[in-house]
Amino acid sequence: YFPLGIINSHFSVLPQWRGADPITFAILSGQKVTGVSLMLVVEKMDEGPLLSFGELVLRDDITTPELTDELIALSHRLLVRKIPQRVSPTPGEAQSITGREVSYSRKLTKADGIIDWNKPAIEIEREIRAFIGWPGSKTELAGKEVLITKAHVLPYDGQPGSFKITKSELIVATSKDGLSLDMIKPSGKSEMNIQSFLAGYRRQLEK
Repeated sequence: YFPLGIINSHFSVLPQWRGADPITFAILSGQKVTGVSLMLVVEKMDEGPLLSFGELVLRDDITTPELTDELIALSHRLLVRKIPQRVSPTPGEAQSITGREVSYSRKLTKADGIIDWNKPAIEIEREIRAFIGWPGSKTELAGKEVLITKAHVLPYDGQPGSFKITKSELIVATSKDGLSLDMIKPSGKSEMNIQSFLAGYRRQLEK
């Protein structure tokens, strides 16, 4: 039915991050460059011949929704250039995917959204950016479930999961360094900055 094949736009530079969630895992892995691959669909997932690819440098603070938007725009640019070449009287040949390390992403679950403070702070900060939207990054503070939506890493020693409150900061210890929480969403409340959270919950936190 499709003599020239079916083109799939995959949001990684294949064969890196084959699978269900390449955008999230690009952020989780801490890589500096990702991209879009245009490939022909074959029976095996994300293993078809490569038509074209484009690369994108990741900002250090990029989130999954922001990266998704940037990759959509890159995909559009590649498709506009490549589809006319593919349907021309002498279409270009697709190339095999070689020369790069193969890695695989997977589907996320709700359990991925529960913060494990025994991980290093840099990994948890990546999770917060990667899991915005779903499954989120959840923990418990002042006896209340909260969603952490923005944080930054700083030097800090302490028992993982313990925290320190200053005049304007809430720093949680991890297995390496600390995580200073910037934005937070208590269950049933709107998202707020950490100063607003401390204004309403400082007493409960200091008990």
